[in-house]
Amino acid sequence: MTAISVDGADEDQERSALQAVLARLHHDFDHVVGSARVEHAWEAACHRFAGSRIRAFVPILAERRAVKELRTASAPGQPPDPVEEGP
Repeated sequence: MTAISVDGADEDQERSALQAVLARLHHDFDHVVGSARVEHAWEAACHRFAGSRIRAFVPILAERRAVKELRTASAPGQPPDPVEEGP
């Protein structure tokens, strides 16, 4: 999971929310697009909000972005996107 830097007392709450979202994404999409594709979509979504100053809505915004990407990837007739391997 992407580590997002969070300052203040809400760090644990945000980390917990992010982990819960990732677990939901794996539950809902692993069987459709595969675990690696779910991780890739989640990493991209988290990266999009990494510099956000207001953190309260990051989990839900990242989830919406990842779900949109995963639904598009799982649409009939869509070729699977290659998952880039990290270093």
